[in-house]
Amino acid sequence: MLLCLRKSLYGLKQSLHFWYGTFKDFVMSIGFEASHVDRTLFVLHDKEDHGIVVAAVVLYVDDLLIIAN
Repeated sequence: MLLCLRKSLYGLKQSLHFWYGTFKDFVMSIGFEASHVDRTLFVLHDKEDHGIVVAAVVLYVDDLLIIAN
């Protein structure tokens, strides 16, 4: 996965909000859903298998934790 940002990340006070918004838009466009409990957790459910979680992505500042079957 490669995300290209059009603005600098490390010179702006709003950079974390910009990074989060860009990342959220991307993962939701490929089928992930945002968690209602933690806004940094995104899960991908298997629609055919009764909603079993296939993958989970956690965003922490500028790091990602990806967990998948």
